[in-house]
Amino acid sequence: MSSLVGHNFFKAYLAQPLLEGGSETTVYIDRIKTLNGETIATADFSDLSYGVVTINPEGDGITSYPENISFTGVDASALSLTTCVRGLSSKSASVVTANKRYHPIGTPVVISWGVHSWKLLKDYIDTSVAGFTSFFAPGTAGETVAAGNLIYFDDTDDEWKKCDADTAATVENSMLGIAQGAGTNGTAITGGVLLFGYDQNQTGLTVGAIYYASNTAGGISSTAGTKEVTIGFSRSTTTLYFNPRFNQQITENQQNLIVAIEGGTDFYGLSAVGTDAYAITVGYITAYVTGMKFRFKADVANTGNATLKVNSLAVVNILKANDQTLATNDIEAGQIVDVVYDGTSFQMQSQTSVTVLSALGDGSGLTSVGKVGINTTSVTFSATTVETTLFTVSIPGGTLSTNNGLRFTILVSDFDYTNNPTTITIRMKYGATTIATTATTTTAGASNVTALITGMILANNSASAQIGMVNFEVSDSTWPTSMSGYGTATEASGGALNLVITAQFSTATGSGMTAAGILVEKIK
Repeated sequence: MSSLVGHNFFKAYLAQPLLEGGSETTVYIDRIKTLNGETIATADFSDLSYGVVTINPEGDGITSYPENISFTGVDASALSLTTCVRGLSSKSASVVTANKRYHPIGTPVVISWGVHSWKLLKDYIDTSVAGFTSFFAPGTAGETVAAGNLIYFDDTDDEWKKCDADTAATVENSMLGIAQGAGTNGTAITGGVLLFGYDQNQTGLTVGAIYYASNTAGGISSTAGTKEVTIGFSRSTTTLYFNPRFNQQITENQQNLIVAIEGGTDFYGLSAVGTDAYAITVGYITAYVTGMKFRFKADVANTGNATLKVNSLAVVNILKANDQTLATNDIEAGQIVDVVYDGTSFQMQSQTSVTVLSALGDGSGLTSVGKVGINTTSVTFSATTVETTLFTVSIPGGTLSTNNGLRFTILVSDFDYTNNPTTITIRMKYGATTIATTATTTTAGASNVTALITGMILANNSASAQIGMVNFEVSDSTWPTSMSGYGTATEASGGALNLVITAQFSTATGSGMTAAGILVEKIK
């Protein structure tokens, strides 16, 4: 008997099979050992008295099943448990015929003898035999909850409340659990809260399906809610393996990418090919995705069409102005170039090489190529609703050609709109066409405010087709605004045409503007 002192649980194996639905009163076993592996002598086995033997304790309840059998005696000579009652319920001493399963020779068993409880036996099987542990914690309800409800821990009042997938704070960056019983506001949740493991308080589950937080408070669903948060998958129609976000963990590559982005090195590389077939190597990229951005330093200038290859991926054309082939020297040696993948090509976001043309605000026009002209005569108007010309600039014929562009900048040193609301309209005209217009209405009155008027006209792959945009930006803190207008024209740019910028107020009283100067640039 000395070898059995301090032992209540033993491992063994069936020496004879048990039949499905059978009523055997004797269970034959062999290879009896303590939990630490000590073999039990036949003589010592006779010292056992009564208890419970669990057949196939590792059964998952789906493809194989455990069975609990009570016994009140042992036969040491035959190594058997006697006066057995098969098919006991796991929750009581009643017999359930459906629990009487077929178990072949060699099936593992766990013997619990002497003073014992069903819970003690179940806990042992779950932890030491089946190798799985569920984690529970006591909890106080913050509202009425029921067994099986998906709940979250509200750390503002240390209470558990129902999750709701269309309310981010209840499912994101929160500790989740499943109520194991009922609870009302301020009272303990019966059975506590399951933090990880098997929940057996569900109904109607689809076996093997992934489950998510539901848009119904406290519920779970096999389809994702507004905030997609996985909570586990079903083992049976009533059992959920609860493991929140088990398939939504960040990967090592994703973590490295975040570090790279924070460090400013994401998707940047130095091309050292020696031609305008540029190539770079960056981390973590295995495929091009529409909208993906890359930045590279060109080692040489381009001589017409240029391409970019990232890692071992395909060679992709670099285009400008959406769909235009690059011109020679659009990319200069040593230039940092930004491109965005549009699904087919890389669209160049960086400024191409620029030739600056002089533009005088007095209307004398462009005087020469390669020089900058700054207007020293302010253009001021006030107390009128008449459309007023700010600047007129003559653009020489052939400037736009078929794939060149113009852009301008006007500095507004004083902008007044004290009679709120007032609508300000800016127009950009090229030849006889008002190519782009933008307008906005003030939401707060102010005076002596600075502003910026900018615009661009691009040849649309033809000397007689243009696209353009004008933008107006106001720097006032009480009414900061940025507005833009887009349009097209079909002017024959082979001859000289005027670029005209106008402004107009809807209310004369309290309205005025001083435009200090204009700069026009040719983009080729």
